[in-house]
Parts: sequence; structure tokens; C-alpha cells
Amino acid sequence: AARLVQELILRCRRALPDHVAPAVLAAVCPGLEALARDRNIPWQPAMMLGEIAGAYWRMEAVAALAPRGAHVWGDSGWRNVERNGVQYRGFAGHNRDLGSIYSASDINLDIGRIYQPDIVTMRVFDVLACGGFLLAAWSDGLGDLFVLGEEIETWKTIPELVEKVDYYLAHPAARERIAARGRARVLRDHTNRGRIAEMLAHGDLRTASPQRRTEQ
Repeated sequence: AARLVQELILRCRRALPDHVAPAVLAAVCPGLEALARDRNIPWQPAMMLGEIAGAYWRMEAVAALAPRGAHVWGDSGWRNVERNGVQYRGFAGHNRDLGSIYSASDINLDIGRIYQPDIVTMRVFDVLACGGFLLAAWSDGLGDLFVLGEEIETWKTIPELVEKVDYYLAHPAARERIAARGRARVLRDHTNRGRIAEMLAHGDLRTASPQRRTEQ
């Protein structure tokens, strides 16, 4: 079983950042996903594989930024990137800790779940609301909510990420201008108060516009 799991993970990692776990499972373990659903197992195998592969993707992206002075906060799994030269800073609590990090960092990085390419993470709104500059992994929904390149910056590949980090570290005025526009957009269109008003106006969450979907 352990060898089989490692084979599944390896196949998913080879395809990063694409989410291929469902196809890999269907090829290697046909019927497993359906069996898990029939037995009401809360964590479906494809989702679990996606989470694991996504964790490797995050670590690869952050490790690539080690020569640029990358720091990372989170659980102890992030210690794996210390050997690449990334500074692991431990846990950061919500509210004051994260707000201070977002507002003080030259560049903030957002990497969503690879099996949810259509959503916009809450971190996007949190960072921008704190006035931070954000490089967000490409999501189909970002362009529906922000003006890309003017209110937020995005990246799709690790080489593109490194290139944009180098550019914005060398051009602080550009990143400050984008951060200010991003914060203004969040305060204008994407506050909790505005979201609640929109949901109440629709009367049913299921009828909300797909352009307003965010991660729950």
C-alpha cells in the first residue's frame, strides 16, 4: 500500500501544476474513488492526492525564491524548505500577526489548491485589504474581480514567478502603486459587508453570480 501511494504521488507531482489525481486514480486504482463515495468517506482519494501534490507545488515555488530572501510562515511541514535557504518563521495567527506580515512584506505570495483552479482564495482579499502587494497564482476567477497587472499581479509558472519577483523587488514604486489600487478595489467592492448584502439580495447562496465566487 505504501509503495502504491508513493507511485500515485509521484505521478501527480510529475504533472504539476496541473491537477491529474482523478485520471491517475482511475488508471492505477479503478473504482477506488467510487468506493470512497459509496462509503461516505469525507476525504475523497483524489482530493487527498491533490492536497499532497499541491503541498509539493507550494514548497517548490517558495524554494525557488530562497535566493531572493523568502520567508515563510505556517505549520512545521514548511521546515522542508529550510534546506533550500528559505527562512521558516513558525506559525502566524490571524488578525494582528497576518496583518502585520501582509502589510510589511515587499511581496506576498498566494498559491491556491491545484484542484480548485476556478476559485479566489481568501488570502487574496486579506493581503490586499492590508495594503500588501500580492503575486497570486493564476486563477480563472481573478480577472473577474480585479484588473490584472493594475490591482494585483499573477503568475502561472515558477520561472515566471521568479522573473516577476525580481522585477518588483527592483521597482518598489510599481508594486506600491498596484498595492494601493488593489486595496482600494477591495474596500470598494469586496468587503464582508458588501458580500453579505449581495447574498441577502440574491436570497439564496446557490444563485450567487459565479463571478463573485470565493473560497469558503
